[in-house]
Amino acid sequence: MSRKVRLTARDGAYVVALAVFETNLVREALRVITQLQISPDRMLVQFGFAKAELAELAERLTPAVTTGAELAVTHRELRMIYLVLRQVPEMFGTEEDFHLRLGFYTEQARGLAAALLAAVDRTA
Repeated sequence: MSRKVRLTARDGAYVVALAVFETNLVREALRVITQLQISPDRMLVQFGFAKAELAELAERLTPAVTTGAELAVTHRELRMIYLVLRQVPEMFGTEEDFHLRLGFYTEQARGLAAALLAAVDRTA
């Protein structure tokens, strides 16, 4: 994925514009993590966020999965999205397993994570 993500700095946070499929990818990745049966401590160590925070962000993305929309996110939430996109592909043994569970390819998750970092660099 060599797509540019549109990211605008606004009031100490960001407004990120994702395509519908990208929004859906982020939401599904967040959901996969919130469904893990692991301790709260492990969740914090492995992902850096509490399960409730991940679930809340997934819910905020739900209206945008069919229409696409701009989403206002804090630095913390943008980091959450980035980390989830980078870590979820590593949770699956094969590309096929990842695709069957999320409906996307690992390359799309990693590419979107890289595009988010590039967008942050452009706004700095």
